[in-house]
Amino acid sequence: MTRKALTLATLLPSSATSSKLRVGFEETPSVDIAIDDLNVEHNIEARRFEIHYGDEMARLEYHLRRPNIVYTHTVVPRALEGHGIAGKLAKEALDYARESGLPVVPLCPYVADYIDKHPEYADLVTREE
Repeated sequence: MTRKALTLATLLPSSATSSKLRVGFEETPSVDIAIDDLNVEHNIEARRFEIHYGDEMARLEYHLRRPNIVYTHTVVPRALEGHGIAGKLAKEALDYARESGLPVVPLCPYVADYIDKHPEYADLVTREE
């Protein structure tokens, strides 16, 4: 999704604005990404799942609080938004939890929402005690 720049010039007469004053969002260039070609890397040392694209890195962070895995935060750089990258990270992280026999505490709102939309992962969810 491209966001259009909102400037004072669009709100006020041209005599009342300076070209150096800008408000709102700058345009974000759209990027064509083949989501199926992106690999999710599990960075065990940093405790996160990562997708690298060019100089950008999207990530889903976690903590291990035995016996649980706690998903805490998902970050997708603005240039990569809107391509399903967060979903790909969540799926990989939840598949890892299942394969490893780890109950999931979804503190990250994105992961919690992903589980709500994909009930096949609901059995993984536990409460942290």
